[in-house]
Amino acid sequence: MIILLSLTTWMNTTGGLVGCLVGSLVVGFLIGYMIYRLIWLGVGVLGVVGGYFLGTLLYSFALALLGWTSLWAMMLITIACSVGGGYFAFKFPQSITVISTSGIGSYAFMRGWSYFFHGYPSES
Repeated sequence: MIILLSLTTWMNTTGGLVGCLVGSLVVGFLIGYMIYRLIWLGVGVLGVVGGYFLGTLLYSFALALLGWTSLWAMMLITIACSVGGGYFAFKFPQSITVISTSGIGSYAFMRGWSYFFHGYPSES
């Protein structure tokens, strides 16, 4: 949510940033509670998030190779991959759990190191 809102002008003001952070925390707590109560929903959310990360990776390749800088293309690719990830999460739950957690974990690990060693490209 924060990544998508940072691409718009909503986070350019202090109020917009605080609203985005509070909204993200509320959405995170609600999703966390639902995942705690319903494990199959957790697998589905993991597939959707993994699909989102795959979509941003594919868009990043298109951006680097073709210079394609369309916000709508990024949103379309990430939404399509998110829906596909959710579908495959219910079709192949064990495989998608392993693949999604390894992809998301490696991205988060590298993103954390990028704060210390600069040069890693940002999402925007």
